[in-house]
Amino acid sequence: MTKNSKRAAMLAGGAMLLAISAGHGSAQEAATEGPVEAEASATDPAIGGWRFEEIVSPLEGTRTLAAVLTSSTEVANIGGAPEPVELFIRCQDGSLSAFMGWPLYLGLNRGRVSYRFDSGEVRTETWQTSTTGTAIGRFDDRQGRALIEQIGRSRQLAVRVLPQYFDPRETVFDLTGSAEVTARILDACS
Repeated sequence: MTKNSKRAAMLAGGAMLLAISAGHGSAQEAATEGPVEAEASATDPAIGGWRFEEIVSPLEGTRTLAAVLTSSTEVANIGGAPEPVELFIRCQDGSLSAFMGWPLYLGLNRGRVSYRFDSGEVRTETWQTSTTGTAIGRFDDRQGRALIEQIGRSRQLAVRVLPQYFDPRETVFDLTGSAEVTARILDACS
C-alpha cells in the first residue's frame, strides 16, 4: 500500500466510526473488502507544515476536506524504526474530527493520551481509537470541534500515547499556520 493510499484509507476509515457513533450501522455493515480507494488532491499550498487534502468518495461522491500535519519528531514503529506521526483535522459529511495516526497499534476502542498545548497544563484523557487501532482522537463533532479550536489558538502540541502492547511514545507538532488551517476546516463544516 502506498503512502497516499494509506492516508486515503485513514481519512475514509473514520467514516465508519462516525456512522457507528451516529447509530447508522455496525462495524460489520460498514466494513469493506480490501483497501479503500479515494482520490486525493493537493488543492492548496502548505501553510507552515500543514497540507490540505480533499478526498472524493468514488462510490457516493461525498467530499472530505482534511488538513494534515507531520510531527516534528519521530517515534518507534512496531519494528523499532523511526516514523513520524500525522495529525489530521477534517470535515467529513458536515462533521468535524481531530485525530493522530501513529505507526503502531494503540489498542481497541479507547486509549490514554497525555497532551499539552504550548506551555499549558498537561492533560490526560481517554480518547477513542480508530477501527484499525492506529489512530486516536476526537471523532465526534462536538469534541472534534473543541480540539480543532484549541489547535487553532496554539503554537505547539506535545503528545504521549500509551499503546496497548508497547512502551509510551511521545511526539511534538509545530502548529505554525494552524489559525488559518483550522478556520478553513471549521468553515467547511459550518
